[in-house]
Amino acid sequence: MLLKGVGHLFVANARMFFRVRQEIFWVFFLPVFLLILLGLVLKDVAGIGSMRAEDVHFPIGVVDNDRTQTSRRFIDTLRNAPEFSVKEFSQEEGMAQAQSAEQRVVVVFPDGFENALWRSEAKIEVVVDSRSLPLTEMALNIMRERIDMVLATDGQAARPGKALAGGEGRRGKGESGPAVGPVKLPVRFTRTKVRTVEEFFDFIDFLIPGVMAMAVMTSCIFSLAPTIVRLREQGVMRRLWVTPLSRLSFVASHVFFRLFIAMAQTLLIVVVAFSLFKTNLVLPMASILVFLLLGNLNGTALSFVIAGFAKTPEVASTIANVVSIPMLMLCGVFLPLEIMPKTVLPFIRALPLTHLSEGLRQLMNAQKDFTNLWPSQLILTAYLLGFFLIGIVTFKWDKSTANSGR
Repeated sequence: MLLKGVGHLFVANARMFFRVRQEIFWVFFLPVFLLILLGLVLKDVAGIGSMRAEDVHFPIGVVDNDRTQTSRRFIDTLRNAPEFSVKEFSQEEGMAQAQSAEQRVVVVFPDGFENALWRSEAKIEVVVDSRSLPLTEMALNIMRERIDMVLATDGQAARPGKALAGGEGRRGKGESGPAVGPVKLPVRFTRTKVRTVEEFFDFIDFLIPGVMAMAVMTSCIFSLAPTIVRLREQGVMRRLWVTPLSRLSFVASHVFFRLFIAMAQTLLIVVVAFSLFKTNLVLPMASILVFLLLGNLNGTALSFVIAGFAKTPEVASTIANVVSIPMLMLCGVFLPLEIMPKTVLPFIRALPLTHLSEGLRQLMNAQKDFTNLWPSQLILTAYLLGFFLIGIVTFKWDKSTANSGR
């Protein structure tokens, strides 16, 4: 009986869906249109982002082979810079991080850096992506400014074994008395370029997983929430309420239909992407389907939450816009998370669409193992359970059945 009811409602949902041409456009053709438009316009862009230094939040790795007070002084300066988030690694770990593109810049302070600085022969090795991405170049310029600022602020040569800050000026051999005036210490940067896993991917490869995430989650929210409220407003759901149909059957029919739509969207996006663009994506289908399933179920559950609170289709559409549009702009769908302001990154990383788009990107671009992405899977599952429970509590057949147990 349950499966029969779900099947009938599935067919009814399909008929209603395909009658509304606007909904067909928003669900199927808008994601494809955005993919083609952005793919063609931005096809030669890599590492896109704001070109203002104050907008950059850039992860950099640091390898301290010198392990002196002087090298620590430079590292602390980079760590305190608002533009950077700094992690320290060993030499081997730093190179591995650079090659995997986990860190786009790895700064290496070589052994003997402090003594070389005293002799004006200091070098800092910078390991970067061989593509010279615009965002990377800007980060390198900011890093040079920060290091030059340390030298200019302290303005004194550090004797070996002493910290750069507050060190003594240089005295002539055998001389006593006050130090000679400030000495500018030159630091030379040597660049080592490495080929990262991202080198084989273009912007279109970055864009495709994001558009897939947008299609299966947010387009579901845009279309389903107003539809449920409209059915309730027109009295259709009240007539369903007096039938033996259970609340579970009604929800299940929409879940299965939206999963069917999500699979069709994904297939269309992949076909268009591989037909029009030269893409180097890999498609581990089983892992991708798990993420698409979690994303679509989250979108469906959130739609029921919105429908539970909205009294009219117009209000449901407004709430769907308020919820979805910020996620589209912030969650790494069209733009990399690196360009987002540092202050809002914790909030962005807590959103479900971030974990969906980044999870798909890690599978399709970085070729990460599915089991290593368990944090994103866990967060998406937690959101799904939360949305589902709220949706069950707020679900109503009409305005007067908010507390109905059926």
